[in-house]
Amino acid sequence: MPSLDTDGGGASRAMNPVTAAGTYGAHEAGAGRHSSPDARTDALDVSLVVQMAQQDPDALAALYDRWSPAVRGLVLRIVGEPADTDEVVEEVFWQCWQQAGRFEPERGRVAVWVLTIARSRALDRLRARKRRRGEVSDTFEDGSSRLDQLPGADETMDPG
Repeated sequence: MPSLDTDGGGASRAMNPVTAAGTYGAHEAGAGRHSSPDARTDALDVSLVVQMAQQDPDALAALYDRWSPAVRGLVLRIVGEPADTDEVVEEVFWQCWQQAGRFEPERGRVAVWVLTIARSRALDRLRARKRRRGEVSDTFEDGSSRLDQLPGADETMDPG
């Protein structure tokens, strides 16, 4: 996996949102003239994924900087263990890096894609932990399911 530490000193560099949005927006007629903040955010996210598909580690670092707080929060809510959370967050962004070339913007937002991967990896970790402990049920004593109480992938959390 490419290192998220892109400046060699421990801090990852963030991509300039204006430059990134402009790069992607150049492919759309009229992009940037009357764009809403959500449209600019979506364009930035798509631009980062396109650059990741071209093996740009700086784009991965920028996507990580933008989305890791939301991913970390979702994963922690599901797995409940900080140590597992850190590992799952790493797995999420590794999978994003590996599958960036398969992302299709017309099928949905990058936010939903990233958080869907996060939810899937977190549930995988939760199930694996239960198997290791010999637990077989995803239900609480009152019969309700822990999995039913988790947020859906369409409940996006905007990185701000």
